[in-house]
Amino acid sequence: MAATKQIMFSNKSVFYFFLLSCCIIQVILCGFVADLLFAAQIAGSIYLPCGQTAPLGGIRVNINLMDQNSHYQHIIVAVTIPTGSSSQPYSATLPDDPSSSWLVNYYYWGKDYVQYAYYSSSGTTWKYPEATSLPGGQDHANINLTLLTGKTIAGIISLPSGRVSPPGGIGFSVKAEDLSPLTGNTWIFCFLQAGLTSTPYHLTVPDDTGLQFRISYIYYGTDYIPTGYYSSSGTKKDSTDATILPGGLNYSGISMTVLPKFPWPMFLPAIVR
Repeated sequence: MAATKQIMFSNKSVFYFFLLSCCIIQVILCGFVADLLFAAQIAGSIYLPCGQTAPLGGIRVNINLMDQNSHYQHIIVAVTIPTGSSSQPYSATLPDDPSSSWLVNYYYWGKDYVQYAYYSSSGTTWKYPEATSLPGGQDHANINLTLLTGKTIAGIISLPSGRVSPPGGIGFSVKAEDLSPLTGNTWIFCFLQAGLTSTPYHLTVPDDTGLQFRISYIYYGTDYIPTGYYSSSGTKKDSTDATILPGGLNYSGISMTVLPKFPWPMFLPAIVR
């Protein structure tokens, strides 16, 4: 029979000291390995525009770092600009990979600023082709981003006449789909509280006269048609019937009514015997 070796401890104090020493060594080794694998850093700040300050509760933004050469390297840093502040620093540690090439952008869930935009050495831009690529394997400082102002598209999402939101409410997304080659898409989530018949929405889209927006709702449920499109003559089921909104302008009254799957109330024809 093969012999086995065991370490015997004379008392609990010696055992606990040995266990703690092993844990400390493991933490040191893990930190050493992490420093080898993650050695490059990108750092900067996220700013509000025009000297604005964050309202009560702050403004939450995600900073996304994407390696253009790999679909598997994507880092997200959650940042909150505190109440009364106009900026907040961020930093991210990256894999030490000289073959990587990083794009940095912000993603903002809200209605007051353009939803996403990229870092550029000439200033924050919502246009992907204008983003500045950062070579991997080295540190980058002052990679600053500013939340962009834009144009507004606003309206109301309503249920069909005679219907109210059920217990638990109903969730929708409203999407401004850019049909130009620039792809300045924007969307926002809306929630219709129980017992209500409508809710307002407000989108901030990039300010560019080259954009063309098709507005739609997306419904998460089974009681209504999943997608409907804004038209000046009423909400339409087919995207080809949508009214296109030219970019560079503010719009209000861009309202839609959720389309029912069946007319309601639905009357069945009498059965002739």
